[in-house]
Amino acid sequence: MPRMPTAAPPFQPTDLPGVLRQAMALHSQGNVDAARTLYRRILSVVPNHFDATHLLGVTYAQTGDQDKALELFSKALSIKPGHPEALFNRGTMYQQQHAHDDAIADFTCVIDEVPGHQGALNNRSVCLEGAGRLEEALADSDSLVALDPENAVFWNNRGKLLGAMMDFEAALTCLNKAVALKPDYAEAFNNRAGVLAEFHRFDEALADYHSALAIRPDFADVKLGKGQLLVQQGNYSEGWPLFECRWQQAGRQQAAAAFDTPPWLGNDDLAGKTILVHAEQGLGDTIQFCRYVPLLAERGARVIVRAQPPVIDLLSSLDGVAHLLRPGDKAPEWDFHCPMMSLPLAFGTMLDTVPDHGPYLSAEPDLVTHWADRLGSGTKPRVAIAWRGNPENSYDRRRRINLCDFVRLLDGNMEWISLHHELTDDEASLIEATPQLTRPLDENTDMTDAAAICAIVDVVISIDTSLAHIAGATGRPTIVMLPFQPDFRWPVNRAETPWYANLTLLHQRADRDWAPVVRAAVAAAAKVVESAG
Repeated sequence: MPRMPTAAPPFQPTDLPGVLRQAMALHSQGNVDAARTLYRRILSVVPNHFDATHLLGVTYAQTGDQDKALELFSKALSIKPGHPEALFNRGTMYQQQHAHDDAIADFTCVIDEVPGHQGALNNRSVCLEGAGRLEEALADSDSLVALDPENAVFWNNRGKLLGAMMDFEAALTCLNKAVALKPDYAEAFNNRAGVLAEFHRFDEALADYHSALAIRPDFADVKLGKGQLLVQQGNYSEGWPLFECRWQQAGRQQAAAAFDTPPWLGNDDLAGKTILVHAEQGLGDTIQFCRYVPLLAERGARVIVRAQPPVIDLLSSLDGVAHLLRPGDKAPEWDFHCPMMSLPLAFGTMLDTVPDHGPYLSAEPDLVTHWADRLGSGTKPRVAIAWRGNPENSYDRRRRINLCDFVRLLDGNMEWISLHHELTDDEASLIEATPQLTRPLDENTDMTDAAAICAIVDVVISIDTSLAHIAGATGRPTIVMLPFQPDFRWPVNRAETPWYANLTLLHQRADRDWAPVVRAAVAAAAKVVESAG
């Protein structure tokens, strides 16, 4: 008869120190599985053994099981509350799960217990940045560079943070320091490339992307950043393929692997096939790139579109859609899928082959009639305005205009209409005190109402947000106010875009002052009205 495997011999509590030492030795040698087995054996005898619980959690953290690691670190802290190492490790798990507030709380406890703990200060600074608490993050960064001024990681993180705070001169100084301290630091080259682009030093930015890839050829963030810069410069043939590297980024790989069917990137015959086209990022991205759906239908495909609820009704006016889905809706079977922002690559789009400059969407006729009746005939030309985007979006810091700065420049010869549904108390009070500016939208309206209002005004003025794309896709005369270094989809220092024939682009100057841009937008709106007679 074959010999049956024998269970590991039991051991007594007096053996625990030796077993723990053996487990820790195996762990330090990289034999995680063997160490994990011994930690579990210890816990089978002493369930509340702190070291075995904590170190077992470390093994799960090392193998990527964040949930199990988090559970074990929390259990260890129930055994020894306030233990700095367990708090740091649990905070790191929270950080990796983007639970910023929980991570900040744990790192703060570590710093209270061990003042000057560099790992906790660094991680707390990163989490504070992720939570939008930038000034607090900078205070931690101050402490870090004071504690260890030769640490390239601290200078890199500080440079990235200062870039988020739009202090690009200081950011560049920090990133230069990081690269000087660590010439093989791919992350610092990547971050410096982004800051150099903010100064329109594009050749230097591309050189830094090249240096980062020479160090780490598989660095997805670098490939994506380089691809976006190339697209912005009009080099679509190299830029769009690199843009696909977004699916290799941390946190996106699972989403990329969620489909059982192959992606369609232009090579397969679609005649008689069903393709799912799915939104993947913001509302503006969906509006901009849904223009390809009619082209898919022309190739003989049955096109299912899955998009965000706020724009679903607007997309019902799009030619070629066989079925519209919201996230979570049960979908018919499909043969291929394509992320919305992969369609330019799939169709081999170049500057001179951008499809359908607009209009390719239309507001609901009944809503247009409703808002025309509600707003009345009026005696003045009407201009709809949007001065900020989603405050949760990190990009909003650079595109946001204070309403008070806008109001000073509003021409009393025109009627100005807010396109925002939600306002701060200060914005609501300011609109109430500004007779020439009205607020028809509120929390009970949605994007379809905004599209209907765009359809009945003479001209739209917007910062770079989804409302600009809605106005562009529905063919309204639109003036878009852009930061000095705009998002990758917009060309630099050009008034036209190949994506929308009815858009006029106005750019900040290098001083990043919005006032001249707003003045130019108001003047441009007046010219549109005048030319329309």
